[in-house]
Amino acid sequence: MSTNTTAGTIRRRPLRLWPGIAFAIVLLLGRYVVPLVVPEEMELFSLPLGLIAMFAGMLSAIGIVAWWLFFSRAPWAERLAAIVLMVLAVVALHPLVHVSIRTGNMGYLLIFYSVPILSLAIVVWAVAARALPDRIRRATLVGAILVAAVPFTVLRTAGVSGTGAEFHWRWTPTPEERLLARAGEEPESPAPQPA
Repeated sequence: MSTNTTAGTIRRRPLRLWPGIAFAIVLLLGRYVVPLVVPEEMELFSLPLGLIAMFAGMLSAIGIVAWWLFFSRAPWAERLAAIVLMVLAVVALHPLVHVSIRTGNMGYLLIFYSVPILSLAIVVWAVAARALPDRIRRATLVGAILVAAVPFTVLRTAGVSGTGAEFHWRWTPTPEERLLARAGEEPESPAPQPA
């Protein structure tokens, strides 16, 4: 039984946070920290580091979702609401993000990059809001998902490097635009002398 009644009040069992925190640490280290410190050209098990980092992020995100759904001890309404909000956030982001993100990785770039971030947002929210009253906790869930999703609307990608997509601010010129702008500045080469 998940609730104890004492003197007419209902108390929830505390959230089981340690699995979510463990998955979040693995996600942060495997997806974001290790690619920053390990050389880009390094391979592990004959796989490029960027591919391993991407899979570490996605597998950890799946672990966070599994923890949240089955082992967190959160009320079922919150468990399902968090997952539905994640899905709705990705669907709502799709027309708002830059075309390079919307079409990158054969249309899956937004999913590959937003799902780990949204999963981290759920863990951070669960830790921060665990002692809040129900109404405030649920409102902050919506806020946490929004805060995690909105940054994708101001980014674009200039392609993929060894460790993943190369993100830039949406309003900065792309490498192609910079190259074309520079091409007009270069002096023309002299015509070859006839032999």
